Amino acid sequence: MEAALDDRLVVVELAFGYMAEREQWVRGAAAMRAAEVRAILGGAEVDVTEVSGRLSYELDRHHVGFVVWKETTEDSPGTAGALFGEMEQVAAAVAESLGSRAALTVAQGRHLACWAGRHEPHHLGDLRVPRGAGKGLSVAAGTPAHGVEGFVLSHQEALLARRVAQLRGDSAARVAFPEVALEALMVDDPEAARRFAARELGPLAAEDDATRRLASTLAIFLDESASFARAARRLGVHTNTVTYRVHRAEELLGHPATERQLELRMALRLVGLLD
Repeated sequence: MEAALDDRLVVVELAFGYMAEREQWVRGAAAMRAAEVRAILGGAEVDVTEVSGRLSYELDRHHVGFVVWKETTEDSPGTAGALFGEMEQVAAAVAESLGSRAALTVAQGRHLACWAGRHEPHHLGDLRVPRGAGKGLSVAAGTPAHGVEGFVLSHQEALLARRVAQLRGDSAARVAFPEVALEALMVDDPEAARRFAARELGPLAAEDDATRRLASTLAIFLDESASFARAARRLGVHTNTVTYRVHRAEELLGHPATERQLELRMALRLVGLLD
């Protein structure tokens, strides 16, 4: 009886020892991977073959950089570990939807930085975030690009797309840089963007509900090719209501909405992001 108990204790000790060694190896591998990726993103000279081997991820191909994150204030170690486990699952599913066998992933603060690579060019329209997996998680992707430079660029664009989504308070599961490129270019310098929007909109940049409604109506009116009827259908209101709001917005602007349309449309897109 005692001999059998001793044998079981030995087995348990060996199992715990194996688990501890494995956890240490996993942490070491993750730290090495993170260091390699930081060096690449920091502009270090890269031996593509050697670094690809150490990362188990081929750099000389097409990449989509994307980030997975969740807006959360929970900070307990157990919660964080489970959350990053969910992020890893979502990253694997996103990589598969893009035609990649696996994703390269590195934890960066509160988000997971990821890359999906393949030898053929990617199509961002193929990117899918699995339903029900990682509830509350969001994915922001950069433009597909090739090689080490593409690896860096696509990641940088993914971070900018994430920034725009956060400023919007966007709960959408997926955002891609090409969809928000104009906003991203501006919000990279928020103070300059605020000055631009304030200069272009004048009193129409005010934050009260009535002025916000005027600005929103004007933005939709311009999106609908300056058509009062189409804007009214989109808003679900009478054409006369749209006409009144647009004319009132023009009074606040000090010029017709048809003037400086490029600047005006950009300012209207920015003003809601930078409150």
